[in-house]
Parts: sequence; C-alpha cells; structure tokens
Amino acid sequence: MTDRYVCGQRKIPEQMPVRPLRSKRALVVDDDSSVARVIKQLLEREHYSVTLRTSVGSGIAAIKMGLIPDLAVIDVLFPNASGREYPGGVDVYRALRERSHNTPVVFMTGAYDEERFADVDDAITTNCAVLVQKPLIQLGLHRAIRNAYAKAGK
Repeated sequence: MTDRYVCGQRKIPEQMPVRPLRSKRALVVDDDSSVARVIKQLLEREHYSVTLRTSVGSGIAAIKMGLIPDLAVIDVLFPNASGREYPGGVDVYRALRERSHNTPVVFMTGAYDEERFADVDDAITTNCAVLVQKPLIQLGLHRAIRNAYAKAGK
C-alpha cells in the first residue's frame, strides 16, 4: 500500500476511499430578485449551494425535478395573474413536503396577514418551519435558519 499526501500535510493510504465533500443545498424562492440575490450571498457564505427561483411555478418545478434541499427559504406572498398578492409560498412548501417531511423551511414576508396566512401558521406550529419578517437583517435570517433546523431536529 502506498501513501499519498493531501494538501501537502496529511498522509492517506492509497487504498482508502476519499469521500468528496457535499455542500448543503438551499432553495430560495422569492419574486423579488434583489432580495433573493442577497439571501443567496448570505447562504453561500455558509457553504450552501443555492438554487434561486423567482416564481411559485419554477420553485415547484425544481422540487418536482428532484431538488430536495437541506434548507428552503420561501417568500410567502407572490403576485397572481391579476397582480394581486396571494400566499403562493405555501404551494411551494406543500410540494416540498410531498417529497421531504423534515427539510427546514424559513418563510419570509413583508406583510403578515393572519387571515391569508392560516396555512403558514399551521406549517409553523406543526412542522419544521419558521417565519421571519422582511426586510431581512443578516442576524435575523441566521437566527431563523437555526430555529428551522432545531424544529427539524437537525
């Protein structure tokens, strides 16, 4: 058995398999591309590989095509065809739950409406989801992510 050096420091026997590191995957779904880019940058600093989607349909499509993220950050309100906002983020959440029951989810919103957010409230109380208010502050997002992971038991 021959030895080889990794990064010029550690000896690893030639026969020992070297496992590639897998970065954590995150899905960010927000119709505001500037907010989505900021969240992407924050998550990349935490070593996430980030998939950005700017509509409910594209977020659901990514999940149906096999993306099961380690973390999902989902805006709650999206414009519908007539331009009015509706809680479309819940549809993305439901699609994710069909494929993964324990992915931590951070819901974001700039305008909380108890009547329209009944499904979000249910997700928060019964599953591994948390809600954070926009505008996001880096510390607030990090805290929300930690809380979502804790609720997921991860």
